[in-house]
Amino acid sequence: MNNLEQCEVASLARARRAIMEAEQLVRLGSAGRFFEAATVLETAARACAEFQVEASALAYVDRADAAEQLVQLRLGLSRVGALMAAAADFHAGWARIADSRATAYGPDGSEMGLPAGLGCGSRCDASG
Repeated sequence: MNNLEQCEVASLARARRAIMEAEQLVRLGSAGRFFEAATVLETAARACAEFQVEASALAYVDRADAAEQLVQLRLGLSRVGALMAAAADFHAGWARIADSRATAYGPDGSEMGLPAGLGCGSRCDASG
């Protein structure tokens, strides 16, 4: 394996580590961790861009290994994307519930009541 091939392996390894770190951050679920995950994913994108530039110098045998690693990267990105989408849906649901509860009071502070069935059937159904 020559230096260029080691560099390419290193770029794919950096991308893989960054995607794994982003997945862990997203699993923590806080908005702050999402912003951290986005920054980490930018690191993965830069590593993939480096690999793309240098990939043409790979030997034929090494290209098959690199292709498998790229498949694994794609699967990792799919997991991160699904986790982010689910978390966004969850937080949007709670935001809708909070909004509806805040608007359930009149200007004088009297309770106006919530519309029947609000939030029922959503992922954030808190009706018990």
